[in-house]
Amino acid sequence: MKKTTKRLLACMMIACMLLGSTGCGRKKKQAKPHVQSTAEVKNGTAQAEGKGSGQSEVPLMVGCDSFEKKFNPFLAQKTSDLQAVGMTQVLLFDTDRTGRIVEKGIDGELQKYGDEDYTYYGIADVKKTYKPKAGYTVYRITIRDDLVFSDGEPITIDDVIFTLYALCDPSYHGSYTIGQSNIRGLLNYQTNSTLAESYTDAQVDRYIRKHPKKFTKWKQKHNAHEEGYTQALRKEARRIMAKKAKKKGSAVNEIEGIKRLNDYEMRIYTTGYDKNFVKNLEIPVCPLHYYGDTTKYQPEAGQFGFTKGDLSAVKANKSKPVGAGPYRFIKYESGIVYYMANELYYQGCPKITYLYLKDLKTLLGGEAVTASAIAKEIEGGTLDIASCSLEEEDAAVIGQLNENDNLSGKVIETIFTADSRYSSVGINPQKVRIGTDSYSVPSVALRQGIATVITACRSEAMEQRPYDYTLTNGSALKDSWLSLEQKEESHMAYAVQPDSDSAIYKSSDSSEDKRKEAMQAALKWFEKAGYTIEEDKVTAAPAGASLSFQMQISGGTDTIEYALAQEAAQDLQQIGITMRILTVTKEQLDKRVSSLQTGKNAALELWYQSLSLTDDPKYDTRFAFLQDEQFKLDLQKINRKADPSKRRDFYYDAGSIIEKQAVEVPTYQGQTTWLMSNQRIKQKKMTPDVTMFYDWTREIQNLEMKAEN
Repeated sequence: MKKTTKRLLACMMIACMLLGSTGCGRKKKQAKPHVQSTAEVKNGTAQAEGKGSGQSEVPLMVGCDSFEKKFNPFLAQKTSDLQAVGMTQVLLFDTDRTGRIVEKGIDGELQKYGDEDYTYYGIADVKKTYKPKAGYTVYRITIRDDLVFSDGEPITIDDVIFTLYALCDPSYHGSYTIGQSNIRGLLNYQTNSTLAESYTDAQVDRYIRKHPKKFTKWKQKHNAHEEGYTQALRKEARRIMAKKAKKKGSAVNEIEGIKRLNDYEMRIYTTGYDKNFVKNLEIPVCPLHYYGDTTKYQPEAGQFGFTKGDLSAVKANKSKPVGAGPYRFIKYESGIVYYMANELYYQGCPKITYLYLKDLKTLLGGEAVTASAIAKEIEGGTLDIASCSLEEEDAAVIGQLNENDNLSGKVIETIFTADSRYSSVGINPQKVRIGTDSYSVPSVALRQGIATVITACRSEAMEQRPYDYTLTNGSALKDSWLSLEQKEESHMAYAVQPDSDSAIYKSSDSSEDKRKEAMQAALKWFEKAGYTIEEDKVTAAPAGASLSFQMQISGGTDTIEYALAQEAAQDLQQIGITMRILTVTKEQLDKRVSSLQTGKNAALELWYQSLSLTDDPKYDTRFAFLQDEQFKLDLQKINRKADPSKRRDFYYDAGSIIEKQAVEVPTYQGQTTWLMSNQRIKQKKMTPDVTMFYDWTREIQNLEMKAEN
């Protein structure tokens, strides 16, 4: 090695040493978790007892909704049942705090959230290879080789394959969507015909047009406004076409795109590329030896642990789930699920030995499940954690219990997390414009002016429901790794002066001051759009423009959305613009929004919409009407990029264009309240920075209880 190279390496090493534990500017990963049994477990049994070294015997008591008592991962659909089963399971892939899938879980991924670096571990790695010319994507999945279920049986890739086949079986109807994905050969397998995937999209679309009556019942069960409707319709058509074909295809006993490589590796081949495919792999890894029939697991013979088309044996055990999660399911009795710590959990045996999951309705004996009732149970020591909806009167009760008039104190700790409820005001560029050019500078300025006023009114309207909502400033969920708020924490939508990056107001300003400043800024936007401004008021519209607009809204007049619309209409009226509010049914509004999204000139100017989003903003369906060439190019790149970090940049660009064109004004995101015991739980051990994608249970193994007096 040359001397200069040696000197360079030496300098780099010294620099890293000087930076200390930050690892050349970044924090080091946490130590990789290793299975360390603290109790003897015999293979093939689930009777292991005893607690780990230093474990607390004070039980953690968690509240939830009533159970359907379907405690089986292939049956559970209700949230409480899924929660009950989830305590016993590990997922093949899971997310970080921003909803991004952890793709390198075995050795861990270091990701930033806010100002902190966190290490995320999982049981598997996935490597994606997109072959655009060949028209398919390969996912190579590797699982850890030291995993065991809570009964001591080793976990292998066969357990993963068994789970996949059960969830992809034509008779499966449940919470997981992997059976609706684009795995190569999946539709052939489900229809038991090699013909199903042989039809082109053009042939399928032609069949749908010629035989509309065959899809009437199917369409009634599906909403055309839902994500993925057109893909799903084509799949249904392919099923019918294969079934009705005169020349029958060959029978199919296995899914072509699922390939076993060895005990810990497999490949999945998908048709084309789906940026969200790995999200479909957020599935539990269920034990073949417990839920399936090992004598029927012969992949080379097309058998995968059960009889195809008949999951009755897989679903037979409804009362006692088994998995590799942090806790073992012991029993269900009188509205309570009892658990014991799993000494074999790969992230370490939980420090709390016993966990009780309680049906709140049973616990409260018929009393209404309110935040006040939950708070009193926490004070009495019969409950430790529960989520709820918080009202003003509840906040007063909690403040009294804490003896400080605050939501957090010596008895109760209150934590808020954003949820998937997202609401915004849509602005139709085909209607709200100057003249005939929807994307001209004046047209955009008009929409910006309206958006500026709406945005400033949000805080005032939210005062009616202060605990149920949080403000959001981007067209994606605020905690999402794709949100502009994650890119720039101080980002505020529609709060800048025309032709300037200077802010109209500060986020800390009062609602009254924000509204005053916003109205003045809006006048500048309207002037830029060609409107006549005299004495702080719009007095005339330019040719091809209007002084009056209509906002359509569903949900009634006692909602936060209606309150915001009223406040915005009031401020716009004050500066010379009329905003008429029209209440319609949800069905009417959905139909009109769907019409706009499919390219029709919908009878909408502005509308208030409430959506349930995931970490994916679904720009391709929500903004199909946006005729911006750069926006379309960004969407194409998003759908082509397999690397999440590369996709993120194009999502940011697309989100910026939506804001620049002022076609959606983000308003609120739903918020969930968590009440936790400060008397019994060591709050310093609680999972930090919880989000809608990463709740407190994700690090449940680290929680600790205070000693009983």
